[in-house]
Amino acid sequence: MTKNARYILEIINHSTEHLTAEQIYLSLREKNAKAVLATVYNNLSSLRIRINQ
Repeated sequence: MTKNARYILEIINHSTEHLTAEQIYLSLREKNAKAVLATVYNNLSSLRIRINQ
């Protein structure tokens, strides 16, 4: 799992509400200023595939 994927999973797990990809992106940017929105969408897709396996 990549560093960004771990950050995204951490953001999701610590949230008490349903987050949009954009909200996750804004939180991720606090940890990794070089992150782009596509990073969030790609990692969410990857995490979804891992969960469904």
